[in-house]
Amino acid sequence: MSEIILNNDNYEVSYWNRKSNTVTVVFSSAGALALAQPVEEFRNTIKNFDTSYIFVRSKHLDWYNNSNSVKMFRFVSDFCLKYQYIFSMGESLGGSGSLLFSKYCDRITRILAFSPQYSALPSFCKWFGPLTPLDGAIGTFAFSDYAPENATSKAILIYPTQSYEDNLHAKFYKSENFNVVFIKTHHHDIARHLKKDYETNYLNIVLNAFYDRKIEISTK
Repeated sequence: MSEIILNNDNYEVSYWNRKSNTVTVVFSSAGALALAQPVEEFRNTIKNFDTSYIFVRSKHLDWYNNSNSVKMFRFVSDFCLKYQYIFSMGESLGGSGSLLFSKYCDRITRILAFSPQYSALPSFCKWFGPLTPLDGAIGTFAFSDYAPENATSKAILIYPTQSYEDNLHAKFYKSENFNVVFIKTHHHDIARHLKKDYETNYLNIVLNAFYDRKIEISTK
C-alpha cells in the first residue's frame, strides 16, 4: 500500500500514492512505539477520503529534538510541492509534529491536531500521564514549543476536558490564539475515542469537515 521514501536513525517516512491532487501528512503518535502503518489512531478511517498520504513515524520519543528533524520536515515539504492541497494531522507527539511541520511548509492548507503537546521542555513534562516518558529523557532541545505563528489560522486542536496535563498544554495554545476545541472525556487518545467509544464514528465526521474547504476553520 505504501512505499518507504525516507529512513534514517530517527524517522521512517512512507508514501501512499492514491492519485489525488491532495496529500495528507500524518505524524505518528507514541502509541505502541508508533509501529503501525498507517498510524494506529487513524487506521481504516483515512481510507474514506480522496487524498494521498505521507506517514511520518518517529523511532524515538524525543519530540523532534534530534539532528534529523529539520531535514525530515524539509524533505517532506519538498515532496509535497507537486500537490495542490497539503493537509497535516496527528495525535499527541504526532499532533505536535503536524503543527511544527507548518514552519517548513508555507503552502499547508489545514492542520488537525489531537492532544498536541505545546512544548517538551522539562518545565512542561514534570507530570504523571502522557508526558511521563519525557521526564528527563531529552538532553538537547531543538524547539522551545510547537506553536508556529503561521499555523494559528490554519489549525484546529482537540483536547479532553478531564485531563489536567492536556488542559495546561491547551491553555498555552489558546493564549497564542489557536482554535482549541474541548471534548468531555478524560481520554488523551482522542482519535481512538471519537471512533470507538460512541455508536457514531465521530472521527469520520470531524475528518469530513477537515477536508471540506467550503467549511471555515473555526472551533464551531
